[in-house]
Amino acid sequence: AGLGIIAGNTSLVDSTANTVTLGSSNIHGTLSATSIGGGINTTGGVSATGNVSLTANTPGKSISFTPSGNASFGAVNSTGAGNSVTITGTGNLSFTAVMTSPTVSITTTGGTYTDAGVAASNKETISASGNGSLALEAALNPSVSVTSTGGAITQGGALNITSATFSAPTITLNSANTIGTVVLIGGGGSGATPVQFTDAIGGATGLTIGNGTNVAGAASITNNGAAGVGAITLGGASTDTLTFGSTLSLTATGTGAITTTSANLNVTGAVTANTTNSAITLGASATTNSGFGQIGGGSGSGLFTINSSKAVNLGTLTTTGGLVVTANGNITNTGNLVVTASGGVTLNAGTSGAPGSIQLGATGGANNAVIFGTITVNTASGLTLWDKPGAAVTVATGTNALPSATIAVTDGNNLVVDANTSTKPLTALSFAMTGGNGNVTVTDAGSLALSKSTNVGTGTTTVTVNGNGNTLTFGSGVALASTGAASFATTGTGTVITDTAASLISIAGPVALSGGAISVSSNATSSFGQLTLTSTGSVALTEGPTVNIGGITLTGASGSLVLTSVTGGITQGAGAITVPAGYTAAFSAPAGNIALSLVTGNAFDPTVPITLTAGAAGLTTVINNGGILLGNVQVPLGTFAISTLASGGSI
Repeated sequence: AGLGIIAGNTSLVDSTANTVTLGSSNIHGTLSATSIGGGINTTGGVSATGNVSLTANTPGKSISFTPSGNASFGAVNSTGAGNSVTITGTGNLSFTAVMTSPTVSITTTGGTYTDAGVAASNKETISASGNGSLALEAALNPSVSVTSTGGAITQGGALNITSATFSAPTITLNSANTIGTVVLIGGGGSGATPVQFTDAIGGATGLTIGNGTNVAGAASITNNGAAGVGAITLGGASTDTLTFGSTLSLTATGTGAITTTSANLNVTGAVTANTTNSAITLGASATTNSGFGQIGGGSGSGLFTINSSKAVNLGTLTTTGGLVVTANGNITNTGNLVVTASGGVTLNAGTSGAPGSIQLGATGGANNAVIFGTITVNTASGLTLWDKPGAAVTVATGTNALPSATIAVTDGNNLVVDANTSTKPLTALSFAMTGGNGNVTVTDAGSLALSKSTNVGTGTTTVTVNGNGNTLTFGSGVALASTGAASFATTGTGTVITDTAASLISIAGPVALSGGAISVSSNATSSFGQLTLTSTGSVALTEGPTVNIGGITLTGASGSLVLTSVTGGITQGAGAITVPAGYTAAFSAPAGNIALSLVTGNAFDPTVPITLTAGAAGLTTVINNGGILLGNVQVPLGTFAISTLASGGSI
């Protein structure tokens, strides 16, 4: 039966093997119950104004206690083999001394939980409707589960646990805990970061975020690992499921890395991951169910790898060890910098059957990507890059698809675009060199359309298209203001250099066109610097102002050469004109004169008919190293002079 109402302190000791059973009792003082050979349980609520101390250490004999209302406990010990402590209450439960038992289960449905630590425990389960406060656990507890259904989980001392589960609206565990695996659940409480967890477990495996982690609010996880190794692993197995409903911050200290084992990792909000100089991997390789909000952070000299089964949004991200992004969708960069000092960047957007687009940096240059070294794009439907690299940058295509690229380099450094080794090379390219004297070198293994491309200063431009039958096409908006040389070449048989209808081309510096057939004559206002033309086929070129010839070399068996200046003349610099037998040649300047007057002589084969149309009142002249065959000649207003330099050369 119950003890009834006792005014003072109460001490019960049973030296038999029987269980001490307490009925409903109201003790205005302390209660100490010891069972020497049995266990302790209650049949009704027991209340005490002072501490309740319980001891039942005989193997196989446990403590089961139901306090009435708020209760404060002193020492609670049930240390025998297989023993347990089970306390179920409806008010605040406070444990002022270390609780000792192989199995501890504490539940209160109407109050808070506070302990002074748990020792010698193999399994510890705590549940409270209010706040739960955990104290130092000096001895290792293999398994701990703490739940607060309506409050916060906090701590007053470090926890020492092999595997722990914490579930609460607010979880704040920022002491030097040493927990191997932690599961975090809840996190819907108020505050900027409802879940804050700090660990200090060292070793290569370090801290593991376990299966079932499901956090609604913002979460911050840090491992200040022992011996300078603070590694974090997301998921203990590929089948683990981890969900974060808001932002997630991960910090691995020392030489610790951040890795992902789980193939089911989803973070709704932004992810910030940081290591000192160690690798970061977000998302398991070949994941089928992982996705993240905007990703930022830094890995120092470590490789930063992102694997997502969804689109990827990059934020402010710093690494000198390289960046690898694999997304089953688009790769974007909204509003912030993507920074990598070196180490290269590899991007995979979508699949070869359904490639996604890639955008890094922001139009206008205010928030540019800062990437130098090599950017390799293995899979993408298109690349848009605004880069402020600080050094030369190379964009290389991989083995799948990157049909188009738009690249801006805003700080005057060099740009290399290399699609020469790809089985699916670029088909369209635009570049903008806005910051100074940067050079552009483009090598492509397929037909390429060049449009909306600009530069300034003295930077050079070299575009080479390799492969039989390929075409290099000038589209609209090619406006190279640089005084540096521009070279455009196609290599292989049956190649063509051409322009689209009504596409204005403006190139200020010297221009070299080399390849098969050259047909750049669709716009009457295009303008070039001094022209050097090398062709195995026919050549047709139209320029609005004066055509300045730096040299022409034709090597085909037959074809035609047609040069036209719409509003100016045609002049010749230091390079000779070589036209073999089988060709025809026509020079037209209806508003100017023609001066093919290289003093060392040109090399028109004497069988090549030369057609001349000059509409100005000045001198039109042709000098050749051999005989000259004139075709139609119209020089109605000016003076006409023909010279052969070789002996026996006839006109």
